[in-house]
Amino acid sequence: GRLVIQADETGEAHQLKFDEGALWRELGITGDDGEILDTAQLQSAQDAVFKIEGLTIARSSNKIDDVIEGVTFTLQGEGETVIDIKRDEAAVLDAVRKFVEQYNSTMSFIQSRSSDGGVLQGDTLLMRIAFQLRSDITARVDGAGLAYNQLAAVGISIDRHGTMTLNEAKLREALADDPEAVQKLFAATQDADGFDGVTARLESRFQAWLQAGDGLLAARQKMFGDRMKAIDDSIEQMERRLEIREQNLMRQFIALEEVMAAFQTQAMWLEGQINQLNLMTAASAQRRR
Repeated sequence: GRLVIQADETGEAHQLKFDEGALWRELGITGDDGEILDTAQLQSAQDAVFKIEGLTIARSSNKIDDVIEGVTFTLQGEGETVIDIKRDEAAVLDAVRKFVEQYNSTMSFIQSRSSDGGVLQGDTLLMRIAFQLRSDITARVDGAGLAYNQLAAVGISIDRHGTMTLNEAKLREALADDPEAVQKLFAATQDADGFDGVTARLESRFQAWLQAGDGLLAARQKMFGDRMKAIDDSIEQMERRLEIREQNLMRQFIALEEVMAAFQTQAMWLEGQINQLNLMTAASAQRRR
């Protein structure tokens, strides 16, 4: 068998190093100076060195993903090649379709909850969210000189019923005409481009809605929680009052039973007295005859 030792990572910075112990010398891996022997080394640690547009670049791995933005390529060996970068139009169209579907799904959810019969019928917060969402979608993007500064210009529109639709032919036309402008319309950010595209604008809006503690939805949730607690407290107080009332009624009932029992005893005594009086009266009348 043969002992093979290799580093966990590639690149010149990860060259294997051995101490000057006798074990490595006896195994024929290092010499007296502690350096790896050429006869023991199958492959020395090296960086991948290549040129792009005349610029020499070195990387520790053959997989390169930080030279051309959004592009990853793998070095296979020595030689020259031409990198032909094309836009993946199918992926762009699919992403926009999903965006449209998600918008319609969200608006449908809001409508089902806030319309007649919904659990939040007439809730002003939901109506406000729907209005702001639609406004952010349809508003212009403030990019100076941007060829396409509104979703309607690239085939995305909202009808009078609030449903978003996609004209794919118009989107393809915009992508062919100025793909960078379309990209910025959706994905521009204040830090990188000096203005926010549609997705950054929506993200900012969602953060304001969903922020824990003082976000719009958190505040509404707290309001409902406070109301529920107030109702629970009111129910608890009412239950205590009912319990006290029940106890009072029970005492009155017991007292009434005692009075009724005493009254019944008195009535029986009185009835006996009346009967006795009647007998005495009848006997007296007979003697007079």
